[in-house]
Amino acid sequence: MMWPMSNAFQPKFLSLLKTKEMLFIAVLTLLLCAGIWYGAISTISTARADALAEDILKNGNLAELQKERVSSSMQLFDQFIITLRDDYGHHEKSGLLDKRFLAIESNQAYIGIVSIIDAKGDTVVSTAKDMSINFADRAYFKAHASDPKDQLLIGAPILGKLTGKWLISLTRRINKPDGSFGGVVFVALDPSFFAVDFEKAQIGPHSAMGLIGLDGITRVRRNNQKVSYGEDIRNSQLFKELPGAANGHYVAAAASDGQVRSVSYRTVPNYPLVIIVASSVNDIMESLRPREKIYLVTAAAGTLLALALASVILIALNTRAMRIAELEEGSERLRSIIDAAPVPMAINDQAGGILYLNPAFSSTFGYTLGDIPDLVQWWNKAYPDPEYRQWIVQTWGAEIERTKLTQTSFKPMEVNIRCKDGAIKTVQAAAASYGDEMDQSHLVTLFDTTDLQLTKQALQDTLNAKTGLLNEVHHRVKNNLQVISSLLRLESGRMQREETREVLADMMGRIRSMAMLHESLYQSGIFAQIDLAAYLKRLATESFRGQARNSGAVQLALDLSPCNVSLDQATPCALLVNELLSNCLKHAFPAGRKGTVRISLTPPANNSVSPARWSLCVSDDGIGLPEDFENRQHHSLGMQLVGDLVMQIGGILHTGPGATFTIAFAPDASQAEKALPA
Repeated sequence: MMWPMSNAFQPKFLSLLKTKEMLFIAVLTLLLCAGIWYGAISTISTARADALAEDILKNGNLAELQKERVSSSMQLFDQFIITLRDDYGHHEKSGLLDKRFLAIESNQAYIGIVSIIDAKGDTVVSTAKDMSINFADRAYFKAHASDPKDQLLIGAPILGKLTGKWLISLTRRINKPDGSFGGVVFVALDPSFFAVDFEKAQIGPHSAMGLIGLDGITRVRRNNQKVSYGEDIRNSQLFKELPGAANGHYVAAAASDGQVRSVSYRTVPNYPLVIIVASSVNDIMESLRPREKIYLVTAAAGTLLALALASVILIALNTRAMRIAELEEGSERLRSIIDAAPVPMAINDQAGGILYLNPAFSSTFGYTLGDIPDLVQWWNKAYPDPEYRQWIVQTWGAEIERTKLTQTSFKPMEVNIRCKDGAIKTVQAAAASYGDEMDQSHLVTLFDTTDLQLTKQALQDTLNAKTGLLNEVHHRVKNNLQVISSLLRLESGRMQREETREVLADMMGRIRSMAMLHESLYQSGIFAQIDLAAYLKRLATESFRGQARNSGAVQLALDLSPCNVSLDQATPCALLVNELLSNCLKHAFPAGRKGTVRISLTPPANNSVSPARWSLCVSDDGIGLPEDFENRQHHSLGMQLVGDLVMQIGGILHTGPGATFTIAFAPDASQAEKALPA
């Protein structure tokens, strides 16, 4: 790991790199979105083209079917007309007209008036009764009269004068034997005959089907589910297409309703008729709307996803750039901190090369990076003793492996390092790993504790000397108190008066309690505090054993909780217990009375207010206090001493039923927290 070089062009380079990356992502995103929409629109366009092609094929097939039907029907009607004409030509009358009419019974419902008209336009014979109309002014009559061609004329739809219904005239010329004009065979055909199949065809609500004459007049047309007759459509797209192809298809807007339709048309052979089948393009596309919505929604979702992905990538790139900048800045800051740190620090790589030494390292140990370029050189120079060096290398390596396996911190090691000038320094050595498994480095800190070790040793020597002195002081105090106690015992043996011996005994008890305290301190070796419970237990037991007059009649019960107090409190508490215990044994059990003396030391209640007060209680179940106890205690040296001692420890004295003395006190402020129960 090498320290990054601070360079002025780095922020500009990072900014330029960031800008190029963002521009690339933006362009890529736009291309992706364009591709998504191009795919969706292409799919929609292809689907529309396929649907239109399928509709053209369907309409073309339907137009072919209609063409065949119209052609066969027209042949049938034409044959009927020709038969009537032949009968009339041979017999000059139409007696067989009704029989011929019955011959086409399958189409009788659509055939209206059938007539034979002579050369003057008068009706020779007709299925209509009392027909007296002259037809010389009719267009078909004039056409046949002027044109000798033997052809079937299919007239434009007209409203019949007799029936009031729409009809199409089917006529043929009758020639006389000399070839001159002899009249017309007339058949009135209901144009709805051709619309029957139109209604059966399922080609959409805005479809159109029709039979159109080449003269531009519709014979019948079903448009938007409505049937019409005799419309002039000569200006329509159909008559622009027909000159180029007799059969075909086209897409155009209809002049009648503005609907854009896909139109397939077929010319009926041998007859001046055209069949058209047209579907609304909007109807065709309507069936594609659900799928198109799916394509568009999918494209929109893809676009949003692409934009979201681009946003995430841009944010990531921005975060990465900021992170790199922060790392660069942090690296420089870290180097500055390490350079300024007063603690020696070094960085080595995974291969054992030493990468960096801070100024404190060189000033403390004298080595530079040129002196110790790798760990091998460092081990040899810092730890010249082979055995000590081997121990250092093994212990250091084991601790490094432990930190890797347990993911915990390095435990500092105290080692002795030989400096470049030969001096030996004691240091606390620690390490921290960073980087990945492939490129892991270690930051090593070597905190110089040489002066601290010397100071600690000096303090320890001083402490040992003072401890020895205190032991000697307490030992001498204890011995002196024991000497005084022995002198009082000898003096008591010489006295004749009982009262004097009792006073001397009380004094010996008080001195013994103080001597016992110093003995406990001397034995424990701890002079700042003492366990009051252990001390009082020993004191009370020995005092009770020495003062009990009715051996076995009076029992001692102890209930003492551990409580640490200072020497200043332990002595008054001991004297208090000694005085109160002496009073109990002297006055509570006269004439061999049995009973129990209780001494308790209890901690404060959990809900007690501050300061927390402990209770030291001495009681008995003897005869109790006398009625004039209040007056007598002012003249009793022992009770006066008890009152003074209670004040000395900052306590409060309470008397209870029988002979109960309770002192509430707070342990020394410095030991109050230690005195509380765990």
